[in-house]
Amino acid sequence: MKLFKDFLLEDDFKICYNDLLKKLSSESWNYTKITWTSSDVTRGTTGSVLSSSVSQEVFDLLIEKFSKILDISSFGKIAMMYYVWQPYSGLALHDDHCFQMAATIYLNQDWHVDYGGIFLWKESKEDEIYKAIPPIKNMMILNDQLQDHMVTPISPLATDLRTTIQVWFNNVD
Repeated sequence: MKLFKDFLLEDDFKICYNDLLKKLSSESWNYTKITWTSSDVTRGTTGSVLSSSVSQEVFDLLIEKFSKILDISSFGKIAMMYYVWQPYSGLALHDDHCFQMAATIYLNQDWHVDYGGIFLWKESKEDEIYKAIPPIKNMMILNDQLQDHMVTPISPLATDLRTTIQVWFNNVD
């Protein structure tokens, strides 16, 4: 895992966040209890995550940003989705094996560790020790080694939304 604090410039972060807010009030959203057909990622959780595609403006902005740290020409397809994590939602341990790499960009504003939604990962499959990090505004986590990772369930008492942009990089069109 590679962590990038302050991944986006403040103006770029505002573009992404405002696009998310606009979509929340006007766009249709997918519901992961329907769209996530693999029980592997939802094992142990009872909540659901709302998802919606990012706008073309946000997609282009993020492609430009990723091109500064990755050779994006090596990917046949890059997909990006907004995720809004509802109470009790989380992810079971998995490794994103069907992609070359994946990334999470945190759009949430203020998040307290007591709210859950903690990102956990292992450096290798053999490791018994997990590393953990709470959602930090404007941080990006790049899973470039397809390491095992998970997200702890969101507390129903959280007073803020855990919001992310999920990015998947694949070499297949």
